[in-house]
Amino acid sequence: MQIDENFILKEMKNKLDIQYYHKIFNEQREIKTEWMLEPQKPENLVEDVFRKILNELNIPDNRTISQNRVRIFDVFKNKNRYPDFKLTKHRLRDKDLLIELEPFNSDIQVGINQAKEWIQDVRIGTVSHALVINLNHFILIFFDGTDVKDKELTVEQACKLISETVLGEKTTIRIEDINKITEQFYNQFSALIHGGNYISIRRNELLLMKIMRLLII
Repeated sequence: MQIDENFILKEMKNKLDIQYYHKIFNEQREIKTEWMLEPQKPENLVEDVFRKILNELNIPDNRTISQNRVRIFDVFKNKNRYPDFKLTKHRLRDKDLLIELEPFNSDIQVGINQAKEWIQDVRIGTVSHALVINLNHFILIFFDGTDVKDKELTVEQACKLISETVLGEKTTIRIEDINKITEQFYNQFSALIHGGNYISIRRNELLLMKIMRLLII
């Protein structure tokens, strides 16, 4: 399934009372508990949709560490902080991804400021990135070697980052490539059995013997 803005919109609408659609999606008002079909905290609604995204991306449960198991000691404020999630890296050279969720239509700058405080701690910023999400925006927080930066990602870019962090890079084989390989194999096999000319992928013409005639002799 394609994960994009339409995917998020559909998932959100499935959880909201239709009479409040205009307030939420047109007036961009923050969601109130009573506007939901099943009343809950607004941040829990974002978490539900985020978990659905992880499921669609086939992210294993054992690579997702929830808030009650993630603790960061903030040396600047001398207290513990708890990101909503930590997605563990696939490769040693990569960085883990800390996730901070904010309510839909909320001021995401609150989450950005908090995530920047984590990443500016050298003990954290050298081993982790952070992704701040309120479903309106996906903001990547990272240490570039000299300073802490932020960059807004599209839904698709955020999903790619999550997949590559947890699963590693995947080699994608296009369907046309599969068809080409299949056709090449068939042509080579047919030439071996019946005789004739076979053209390889590199366009080198190979003259093949008539195997069946040789077998008869």
